[in-house]
Amino acid sequence: MTVCRYCARKTLWFSDVHSRCIEKARQGYSFLVAEVAAAVSADKSFANVRPTLERISNEHKVLAPEMHEAIKEGWANAADQIGLAGPLHVDRHAIIVHFYEDAGITGREIANTNGFKTATFSMMLWLVMTGNPIASEHPHPFNLDRDEIPLNFFGSVVYYHKVGIRAYGRTNPGASVQLGHGRYYPFSNFMTERADTAMLKEIDYGGMLFTTNNVYFGGEYKSFRIPYDRIVKLRPYIDGLEISRDASAQCEVFSVVNFWPTCGWLLFNLAHFLAQPGARALYGEERKISFSGKSQPQATNSVNSSQAKKWDVFISHASEDKDELVRPLASALKNANISVWYDEFSLKLGDSLRKSIDLGLANSRYGIVVLSKNFFAKHWPAQELNGLAIKEVDGNKVILPIWHRVTFEEVRAFSPILADRIAENSTVGLERLVQRIVEVLKSGHEKLP
Repeated sequence: MTVCRYCARKTLWFSDVHSRCIEKARQGYSFLVAEVAAAVSADKSFANVRPTLERISNEHKVLAPEMHEAIKEGWANAADQIGLAGPLHVDRHAIIVHFYEDAGITGREIANTNGFKTATFSMMLWLVMTGNPIASEHPHPFNLDRDEIPLNFFGSVVYYHKVGIRAYGRTNPGASVQLGHGRYYPFSNFMTERADTAMLKEIDYGGMLFTTNNVYFGGEYKSFRIPYDRIVKLRPYIDGLEISRDASAQCEVFSVVNFWPTCGWLLFNLAHFLAQPGARALYGEERKISFSGKSQPQATNSVNSSQAKKWDVFISHASEDKDELVRPLASALKNANISVWYDEFSLKLGDSLRKSIDLGLANSRYGIVVLSKNFFAKHWPAQELNGLAIKEVDGNKVILPIWHRVTFEEVRAFSPILADRIAENSTVGLERLVQRIVEVLKSGHEKLP
């Protein structure tokens, strides 16, 4: 005789569960998924909904691993719907990310869910549509123009020509949503079903890159780029995008391998926006944007100019220090009318410190780096740690270190150069930290908003 893993009572031979216990646990699992989805959709914190989840779990004998999976599924379902409702504001994206982090779900666990992919792409779309794009650091084989910003790269794409096809599918997008310089088309009946493969002639297989200026494709036999101002028609597929170019008799279809269900729809909105005149004013000849991750001539206005900066400060930190210091500091800075970008710089094992700092400086006037035992535990290479102390923009220091629960000896053990750098200590309190940061910002030529 064995005992049931749900109720701990005796079961029949060759079974470790009661059928009624399984049914009750499955019901509880469904309740948990629905409760999490509702909480995430309402922008609630995990702490707010945790007592309800624990009550449901106890009442229905849901095991801890199953509860973990239910939270992940509920979060992904809500994130998928939020991302499809419209371009996802970066602040709301941070709220839903905090939810799964506070629930103990790792980024690696959540990254492969459709909800995570949709929410991340939707936030990227919001940044692009509001003129605040983040350059993708994914390696790609293309040579970009100096003013181009790489946005999204797909490494496995099938390139087709559309042949012998009569009109099909629905073409009425319904209502569109005005946003900034363009429109966002909600996920609706405008989604075209995947064409029968007999109607598509496979031409090549390779990688596809979307930038602020062009769509690039590089395959075994063909490599080309399509300027957005040469696109006359776009059609979304569930797994990709159809593009009709100016003066071209051939429709081209790009199908993403290992796609997720909303991939094509989001690509359509990205390409549609970037093909509009308003987007060309943002990213075309009218406004050259230099990507600081590359060496650029300084003759034109670069991201180091005050006009190009999107935030006053970014905060680079170990994710373990978020609750105790970083989140309260970010809130206090925002209350002082300082624009803060910090959630994207929550560093985890395996991240590149140098790339993170470079990305932050490309979009912010100053970088606050929280040095702590957790930060040092990431085992940064020595040259990356020392590089923090000598980061300069036009001869001005832009890295503002904060020591958090570390001593001079501990900092020096990891980086003698950093130990000699003037820094503030978190022990002085939030009010003093904010005051010092405000003083630094005011001492420059730029003015606070």
